[in-house]
Amino acid sequence: MGYFCVGANSKWGKDHPDLSYGTPFTPHIPFTDKYLGYLCKSMEDAIKKTGIDGYMIDWVWNPSEKLRDKGWIPAEQRLFTQLTGRPFPENGYPPGEEKIEYERKAINRCWARIKESRDRTNAKCILWLSVNNMANPTIHNSPMLKQVNWVMNESPDANLYRLGREMIGAQTRMLQNVVGWPAHNAEKFLADPKNRALDLYGFVMPRANSLPLPIKEYLSKPVDNFTNQGRFSINDRNIAALARFYRGLPL
Repeated sequence: MGYFCVGANSKWGKDHPDLSYGTPFTPHIPFTDKYLGYLCKSMEDAIKKTGIDGYMIDWVWNPSEKLRDKGWIPAEQRLFTQLTGRPFPENGYPPGEEKIEYERKAINRCWARIKESRDRTNAKCILWLSVNNMANPTIHNSPMLKQVNWVMNESPDANLYRLGREMIGAQTRMLQNVVGWPAHNAEKFLADPKNRALDLYGFVMPRANSLPLPIKEYLSKPVDNFTNQGRFSINDRNIAALARFYRGLPL
């Protein structure tokens, strides 16, 4: 599997400062024609050169609101007019409903381009969408949720998982993330029989050597022996629970 962070790309931000809000660790790229062309060519290149079975698309969001506090960059102002057919407001900030309309159209167009690119290059390549907030109005009942192959609820919030299931397409596979957020509790989650048939995933912040602990260490002591303090420790505890689950061992 490959990975593309759609809404953030430091190289793009540095190479095209006029088409980005800089390079912060947050979505910072408006989905302009030029950026979508670059993004889709990158995806096509990866498919052709590596033969990947699929790839995750993450952070399919418009630029974060904090980045727009000092005003929208001209490129995004032009994109607003291009997608809505309305002049960008003279006060510099679109009203709530118009802003959501624009952001929905931007995401839907971005998704359409990604899907067209994948279909043209290898229609069997799996498109896997990771979503950290299924309740965000910019993706409510979006074509992206209905057409993508896999959708993952990143959040430990079960209500967001249920909301996602209500919006996905008949062919879409739903996944639940159980490692990576401080609020995740894989041990408690997997102790509930109704959760054991779900498709599960986990991701973690890498240590200095880019790896988690050796699997032998995760299995060498009870889950409760892993502390629940600090990001690494919380992740280790959840990985230990997940490792036991996949091996049919007691939690």
